[in-house]
Amino acid sequence: MPPHIYALADDSYRSMLQYKMNQCIIISGESGAGKTEASKIIMQYVSFVSGSGKDINRVKDQLLSSNPILEAFGNAKTLRNDNSSRFGKYMEIQFDYAGNPVGGLITVYLLEKSRVITRAEGERGFHIFYQLLAGATEQQLKELQLKKSPEAYKYLSTSKCYSVSTVNDQKDWNEVKTAMTTLGFSEAQQTTIRKTIAAILHLGNVEFQADTVPKAQGIDTVHVANPDEVEAAAKLLGVNAEFLTAALLFRSVSTGVGKRLSSYGIPLDHNSAIYVRDALAKGLYERLFLWLVSHINTKIKSSLSTTEILSIGLLDIYGFEIFQKNSFEQFCINHCNEKLQQVFIELTLKSEQEEYVREGIEWTPVKYFDNKTICELIEKKPMGIISLLDESCLIANSSDQAFLEKLDKYFAKHDHYESFLTAKDKTIKSGEFRLKHYAGDVSYDVSGFIDKNKDTLWRDVLVVMSQSTDSLMSTLFPPVDDSKKRPETAGSQFRTAMNSLIDTLLKCQPHYVRCIKPNDLKKSGNMDEERTRHQIRYLGLVENVRVRRAGFANRQEYKRFLHRYKMTTPSTWPTWKGSDRSGVEEIIKHHKLPSDEFRLGKTKVFIKNPRTLFMFEEKRAEVLPKIMIKLQATWRGYWQRMQYKKTRAAHNIQSAWRGYKSGIIYIKNQAAFLIQLKWRSYKANKYMSSVISSFQNVKSDPTLGKTTKWPPVTPGSARAEGYLILIWRKWRVNRSGLGVDTHSLADLPSLG
Repeated sequence: MPPHIYALADDSYRSMLQYKMNQCIIISGESGAGKTEASKIIMQYVSFVSGSGKDINRVKDQLLSSNPILEAFGNAKTLRNDNSSRFGKYMEIQFDYAGNPVGGLITVYLLEKSRVITRAEGERGFHIFYQLLAGATEQQLKELQLKKSPEAYKYLSTSKCYSVSTVNDQKDWNEVKTAMTTLGFSEAQQTTIRKTIAAILHLGNVEFQADTVPKAQGIDTVHVANPDEVEAAAKLLGVNAEFLTAALLFRSVSTGVGKRLSSYGIPLDHNSAIYVRDALAKGLYERLFLWLVSHINTKIKSSLSTTEILSIGLLDIYGFEIFQKNSFEQFCINHCNEKLQQVFIELTLKSEQEEYVREGIEWTPVKYFDNKTICELIEKKPMGIISLLDESCLIANSSDQAFLEKLDKYFAKHDHYESFLTAKDKTIKSGEFRLKHYAGDVSYDVSGFIDKNKDTLWRDVLVVMSQSTDSLMSTLFPPVDDSKKRPETAGSQFRTAMNSLIDTLLKCQPHYVRCIKPNDLKKSGNMDEERTRHQIRYLGLVENVRVRRAGFANRQEYKRFLHRYKMTTPSTWPTWKGSDRSGVEEIIKHHKLPSDEFRLGKTKVFIKNPRTLFMFEEKRAEVLPKIMIKLQATWRGYWQRMQYKKTRAAHNIQSAWRGYKSGIIYIKNQAAFLIQLKWRSYKANKYMSSVISSFQNVKSDPTLGKTTKWPPVTPGSARAEGYLILIWRKWRVNRSGLGVDTHSLADLPSLG
């Protein structure tokens, strides 16, 4: 198959099964180039070609159902893209060793939460706000105290864009509800999610007015102009309205320690009150988003251990961005793209060429742009831009302008840094600095850098939210920790997350999808050649093609190559007793490969053309059935012999057992017979003794024993008793001299 998204997905899936190695697919490109769509197509393809079954299909449905939810809460319409991902996502699709999906894991990076409260004109906030208003029933809207029109909400109306021709909010809302049901969101959880979104909209409508009489001297204090909006938000969030109002208007300050500890409230001015309101809205949305991801992960998590699973990771992350005004979010996003470009360079250009030299392969180096210096400029400790920004956040009353001055001090002579004071190009405005990224020069407005990097909610707000009666809300806002430890800044968190992501990617076999945006008009069939050429150039694709053309399509260690293809050669199958390299040479010699189709390095064999590798695979596929037939025949013969031996052994055991049982029974019968004989003899002797005792004086008895009582008959003595009675009668007759003739004796009863 020629280069295609399906071919790449198929290659990653088959490589995972064939080599038992985790795979990753890095999808990159500008915003609006098609990264999210490419990610969804890959997931659908892998889902289609993998196994099936009740449990497997359930896992597939859950994995695919995560997309509508994450898009609703994490995507938005921008000037360049109607469905732009405003967060980074790395999804691991987990498989068992048979290739069946068994679970997944989603990791997210830097949600652009500032989009909740503001954005450029012509853009929208996150899709979920518009979906809720368009798709919720009248009863639900009434319970949430919402109106159908997005124009009624300040957070949505600030950019004057409410609908998108390519987006159906009502249809997408229904898909989100279905996906939540598939992923096991309870009805109570879905209700809280709707309430949280509605509460954010109500918070955005909270307005502050200056007090006629200030609450404190020297501060232009304010009060809430529309308390009904605060009450609506508090009701939906399950918190006390008075406490929430106080948290928006006052800030608690503690002094002293121990018994002398005291706390008092300082009233806020107009700007501070707006800052607290917006910080709460952003914090609510971010925590809800992270909880959604965590909940999805608990549902799609595999029950197998990490040693029993393989994975394909999909990296769908925000593209390189250059806007009219670029702030802290664009700085982090573009830093992320610099890191990914560095990985691409390391794995496809630098490391490949270094490997040829290391393996002793003749090679003419291909020059390329290495962006390592830009990455170090941003993230190097202790003198990178992020480190200096963190340092500024630690200084009390530090300003964004002071941060910019610090950058000018340390980086004025850096080749990739410019500012209003250091650059000859005066198109850079005051309060901006410019970085020369691999994709182009970007000017960043430093206003808001320090506040966005601190990324903290004031303690008063956290305390109020932690007292919510809603179980999910109390999960989002746990009890406040009184620890004095400074929280990690947003920039440092993002730097750590990026380095962790890079480590994860480097442990996998990478595949690349480079999305090219043909035009900025969001129209099909329109190719802006200069625009396309610029992307191809800065992505390093030209240099990559040069390396691929001059280099080798495949390289494998000798041991691995020999193990996989030794069955294609009679001399190496089934056992090769020589070295791994000599075995590979024997295989190549047998198949008569031209000398320009391969190179033998120090530890690896390099294959020039993919067709050569396909030939080896075809040969292997031809011989494998024959090997399998022979293995089956050998196994069946072995099995039958084992079955015969088991049957013979069973017969011998049965025969011996029967003989043993028969001998035991015979001995028992003999013993029983002897016991019976002895017992009968004993009983007979006892009976005879009792008869003798009864009749010992019968001669002197006038009646000759007629009145003598016979002893009781014992079992087995009845016959003997009859004979004794007959003898006694004969004796008595003869003794009495009655002259009874023999004929009368014949009339006596027979005892036989």
